[in-house]
Amino acid sequence: AGIRDPLWSRGLGDVYKRQMHEQSKAFRMLGNAAIGLAQLLPLATRTNEDGTQNPVNYKISTSWGLIYGKGQFTNSHTHWPDTWSWTYCVSACKDCSPLVFTHANHRIIPEPSQMIIFPGWLHHEVPEHTCDHERIMIAGNLTVI
Repeated sequence: AGIRDPLWSRGLGDVYKRQMHEQSKAFRMLGNAAIGLAQLLPLATRTNEDGTQNPVNYKISTSWGLIYGKGQFTNSHTHWPDTWSWTYCVSACKDCSPLVFTHANHRIIPEPSQMIIFPGWLHHEVPEHTCDHERIMIAGNLTVI
């Protein structure tokens, strides 16, 4: 297992180590998959003076695991100044708490093997987990190199 982060374990989903991509091949692979998706999205594109594409390169800045037990939640927050944030669902069901984009009033129900990528400046939260089983997620952030 990992080391519990005492800053996040007060009623929230338990968070394990913030630099898991440096220690785990699986976390690194998920972060690299998020980089691949980010490079396809037009949020952070740029061009050279002659109009040709100038690709934006990213690196994994942080990654961690979250295990939500019954009654746990995460308050609304952002991951700014990171450019992109992502989550990967390890274990959840259709009744598990959704990922809620607070100001957009948009919810995404987690599904196993689902990756979600979104701008790091978007406010998001996870309402109280009411299922009897754990909601297990991996999350991370990407920054421009």
